[in-house]
Amino acid sequence: MSWPIIPLLMALIAGISCSYFFQIPDLPVQITLITILFFLLLVLIKKKSTRFSYPAFLFSLFLLGLLEMNMALHPQLDNRHISYFTEHEYMLIEGLICDNPQVLPEKIELVVCVSRILRNGQYIPVWGRILLNVREPYPFQYGDAIRFHTRLRFPRNFANPGGFDYERYLRFRKILVRGSVSMAGEIVVLRREIGNPIRIRLERFREFIRKTITDTAPETEGRIIQAMILGDQKEIPRDVMEKFNQTGTTHIIAISGFNIGIVALFSLYVIRLFRRSSEYLLLKWSGNFIETLFGILIVILYTFIAGSGISVVRASVMVVSFMIAILINRRQDLYNTLALAAFFILIVNPSSLFDVSFQLSFTAVASLIFLTPALVNLLPEGFRSKSDPILLVRNVWIFHYLKKSLRIMILFFFASLSATLGTLPLIIFYFNRLSLVTLIANFLVVPILGVLAIPLCLLIVLAAPVSSWLAEMIIHTAVLLVKASLFVIEKLASLPWSWIFVSTPTLLEIGAFYLFLISVGWWLNSLSNPGNNLKYKKISLLIKIVPVLLTAFFIVDGIRISLKEKYKTDLSLTAVDVGQGSAILVDLPGGKRMLVDGGGFFDETFDVGKYVLAPFLWHERIRRIDVVVLTHPHPDHLQGLLFILENFQVGEVWTNGDGSDSPLYLSFLQTIRQRNIGMRTLSDTTPEMILSGVRMRIMNPHLTPTSPSSAGDYPLKHIKDELDHSETRSHPAVPPKMIGVYRASGEVNERSLVLKLSFGRRSFLLPGDIAEISERRLVDSHFDVKSDVLFVPHHGGARSSSMPFLEKIKPQIAIISCGFDNVFHFPHPETLRRLDHLQSRIYRTDRDGAVTVTTDGNELWTSFFRSGNS
Repeated sequence: MSWPIIPLLMALIAGISCSYFFQIPDLPVQITLITILFFLLLVLIKKKSTRFSYPAFLFSLFLLGLLEMNMALHPQLDNRHISYFTEHEYMLIEGLICDNPQVLPEKIELVVCVSRILRNGQYIPVWGRILLNVREPYPFQYGDAIRFHTRLRFPRNFANPGGFDYERYLRFRKILVRGSVSMAGEIVVLRREIGNPIRIRLERFREFIRKTITDTAPETEGRIIQAMILGDQKEIPRDVMEKFNQTGTTHIIAISGFNIGIVALFSLYVIRLFRRSSEYLLLKWSGNFIETLFGILIVILYTFIAGSGISVVRASVMVVSFMIAILINRRQDLYNTLALAAFFILIVNPSSLFDVSFQLSFTAVASLIFLTPALVNLLPEGFRSKSDPILLVRNVWIFHYLKKSLRIMILFFFASLSATLGTLPLIIFYFNRLSLVTLIANFLVVPILGVLAIPLCLLIVLAAPVSSWLAEMIIHTAVLLVKASLFVIEKLASLPWSWIFVSTPTLLEIGAFYLFLISVGWWLNSLSNPGNNLKYKKISLLIKIVPVLLTAFFIVDGIRISLKEKYKTDLSLTAVDVGQGSAILVDLPGGKRMLVDGGGFFDETFDVGKYVLAPFLWHERIRRIDVVVLTHPHPDHLQGLLFILENFQVGEVWTNGDGSDSPLYLSFLQTIRQRNIGMRTLSDTTPEMILSGVRMRIMNPHLTPTSPSSAGDYPLKHIKDELDHSETRSHPAVPPKMIGVYRASGEVNERSLVLKLSFGRRSFLLPGDIAEISERRLVDSHFDVKSDVLFVPHHGGARSSSMPFLEKIKPQIAIISCGFDNVFHFPHPETLRRLDHLQSRIYRTDRDGAVTVTTDGNELWTSFFRSGNS
């Protein structure tokens, strides 16, 4: 077999994948079965029965992957594990910071291995890891024993199609619960440096390097240098990181296979120069052995200095595997070497299979191995060879070096093209971003920031303990290289066409793309081989047919998606899970779409639009929103709309006319102006509209003939008096302004846009955050509020969904948009009791995830993401 490791790797991957998607909780049975199979395998090997031993070995690896992944996702825990102590009350916890603190602009993330808790006046020994968020900066370190008060919670996902699985991400890190502390002063450091002694010394050295860089280069350039040495990528300003993302050059500043590969090459180059400086060393030591061994040692040292994170270790294993292949003279066996590195990583850490850095690293290297030689074979023979005797004549030596430089540039371009094509589907799948300048950006930046700056960063590590002056000189030189790279990146990122957001591809489309890429690679290889080559003759017909079939597949797939939207006949409304907020996607017949609110938090450090709402829309293949509706300018309805307005095609915006002096609302208006989006102010006087066959009626805010700006028929003082005791005043929002009159938060809720959609015999009511004042007016008005589906107002608060209002609507289905375990305790039990009294079917985004109601005008169908379909 040409590639004996690859089938073994595929068997292991199959087991890990099956365990990821299908839980097999009976672990003792699996362990017993694997033991029996390995025992059987030993017997077969002893009897030299290769006919059965190899399949049995493959099946054993399949079960091994199954077992390892089940243990990672569903660990066996006793009642002393910290996850058994998640309560609604705060508790005193003691533990050890067992990982490097992650410093973010808005918080610090600590992984704490807990040792005991204080409960009912007694200390109880516990074990397990928790993720602790600290809102204030403080110099926490690995090995600190700390004591703190917090309320433990289980991590929760935003349960929408296409969303990031945060729960499993933490499970892969052996973290099952999390907590938070508002101020760093609430944490007591009991002792310092009581962790692993070797790691503590390593952390001291890392801190010494960090301080050396910070003192010399405290600006953005210094933080980028830190990222390339220490892996502290999160300290780079977000706007700078965004430019790296837009140009597809993030891999240069991350500790990845690229960086470690550069370190390895630089190490080999240095030891080769050292050997050549002495005839004795040149004759005494075997070149390949000494150079490779030295390179491996430097890579291992760099791995520890970079923090020994999982992604760093994976990259190091891959690079060391290739160096060992060189050492044992297996240079041509690159596929087996790559497979062996992946096999070893997955045996030790099976969850790496689902890590994006693992997938991108190995896909990029596999593409380089497969595509780059095929592209190089297309060059004329003179460019393929490293030397040309004709050009080595003394009087034309300059042509030789010009040709050599051109050859290097072409090879680098082919390598960049191969890696870009190989990782393209994964980048689009995970990040929904397509950089149109990635080839030219990498062509310009990699030689500066990669080939030159990374070796300098390695020299900083070597020089800092010896001479501070020498280290400063190297840092200043590295800063110049970083500045030059940032200049190029900023110029390319500023181009209006430099990057675009794209919809999420399906797994079938990703598989078809890779099959197309493989077939093209085989075709390119066949062009450079003689026509009588038996290897390519056998598959020549397949090489010609497969690209044609796959091209037809992509054309048909694009037509199918387009026609599916154009000829859609149903109306669908989806309450997106945005936590304690509201966002409703209205999918109209004929492919038009409306987005009512966008969710958000009063703490603006987390962008709901970018990380929750947009991934859902991209997963649904949505790039255009015909109408964006802002029911009222509170952050839990407004914040997520900013990213949508900036990055999606938006036809027009509807509002209730209320304004606010908050920076969030001003950004909302500024984005609308910059994108030249039409904006309409609606009220209950707006005539009924029809869009794609759906009738739309605005029932609130109420405008009287004498006072166009009034909140309703009730005097303003009366409204304020009634709202003084309302729960809606608990929102810590910036007090909004409306036409120069101060209005309380609850009054802004009362003026929410209320929208009723009617399609055939079915109707839907979207009342925003109105409470009993506006509800009473709607009950007494001439409007027909009766609806089959009610999106429950104000997230199920007690002051909303009054009984007269619900009795007038008589909803068959009630959908509540609220966050899990939210501080307002929504939905209120009284609201749920009222809905139960009307026998309404209740769905909640905190419990069910995204909830979709679909109708053809006659029937209603409901589906929800978290628990399945009904």
